[in-house]
Amino acid sequence: MTYTIALEEAQTHYLALIEQASKGDEIVLLRGTTPFARILPPEIETQKTPQSRLQFGMGKGSILFMADDFDAPLEDFREYM
Repeated sequence: MTYTIALEEAQTHYLALIEQASKGDEIVLLRGTTPFARILPPEIETQKTPQSRLQFGMGKGSILFMADDFDAPLEDFREYM
């Protein structure tokens, strides 16, 4: 569940908000009416593992077909050439 709370109020209830997040809730902190920070439960943060980041070479072998004229000029741009 997601809760929103003003920053001023969050400062007085900091420990309770941390406890709530540890139970699986998301806390959105507001500055005025604009969200500017989130307190997330640990399992949401651990999903961003280094293995999930893009790395050079991950797409190797994913191109199964390439037309012989893939780099030929497009008809729409012939007048500019």
